[in-house]
Amino acid sequence: MDFVSFSTDPIHVLTKNKKVPHKQFLEFIEPLSERDQLIAKVLYYGEPTLEEALEITQGKILIKKSAIQFRKDTVPYPKHVIHELKEVTKSKAANELVFTNHKGKQIERSHLNNCFERVTEKLELENRITPKDLLERVLPRVK
Repeated sequence: MDFVSFSTDPIHVLTKNKKVPHKQFLEFIEPLSERDQLIAKVLYYGEPTLEEALEITQGKILIKKSAIQFRKDTVPYPKHVIHELKEVTKSKAANELVFTNHKGKQIERSHLNNCFERVTEKLELENRITPKDLLERVLPRVK
């Protein structure tokens, strides 16, 4: 088994300046539904707008490139996120939305905000975590 040092671990490098630290992110998404966890991962690891994340269609997931094609950019993602997206979309047509509600319609941003608020309360977090927080980075401290 190969050892990957913490400083070169791709997930650590990708998330080291995030407003929500990776460990806290993983704890936070645990109570979410599988679909909402995956939306959170798309936001956290790739930083699209919330609208772009909710508008992803099956055909925009580029499995061989381990990326998602958004309006302006093709954004690389960790392989585990692409694998989860592949599993969720295997029975969908290329133009079908990845994230839909029980009626087959696009998820509304208010749904995600409400879910995040409930999880924040359930976990008794001091600071509320919003979808926007998953996108934000903090500047590294200057020594």
